[in-house]
Amino acid sequence: MRRPLLWATLPLLAAVLTGCSGEDTPSKAEDTRSKSAAPGQAVITWLGKVCAADADLQVQRHASRIAALSMVPRRPSRDQIVHFAKVSHKDLQETLEMFEKTGPSPVAGGDQAVAAYINALKPAVAKLEKTKEDVPSPAVVANTIQSAVPKDNGMQQLFAQNPALNQVYKTSPQCKGADLIPESPSPGPT
Repeated sequence: MRRPLLWATLPLLAAVLTGCSGEDTPSKAEDTRSKSAAPGQAVITWLGKVCAADADLQVQRHASRIAALSMVPRRPSRDQIVHFAKVSHKDLQETLEMFEKTGPSPVAGGDQAVAAYINALKPAVAKLEKTKEDVPSPAVVANTIQSAVPKDNGMQQLFAQNPALNQVYKTSPQCKGADLIPESPSPGPT
């Protein structure tokens, strides 16, 4: 059985994205010198977690489309489709957990933005859980993952109300690859 190169690179990409969201704990000396910067650091840390979770979701969205489309000409066996569904379910469940672990937002409206992601992810995770043993096609898996992205996560309004947060988003290395303000939803495979 030949596995696509994409599936071989996904664990590496996930490890890189997870490693980017790690927190550095400042020393006590740094903490006492920058008491006024503490709220700023809380915002940066929180937004970094949200960005890491969103970037992970974006990788899954794109990878699922590519994987589903690459399976079409090969006419995958039922076992291959089930494997694709199980791996996708596990990955989506982990992304849901990443959003759930972002913690309380230090920014007004931030909790509602994270809740929008969680509310979009839960039905997708549940659908993959229910159908992962009997998935009719790879496109069903990919389309389910596409549906896990909230249509309006509230981040655009949040950034408009808080320009400093928008600046953190634009400059934070943790937010590279995140798409907190999507232009328009990408079409899934048909």
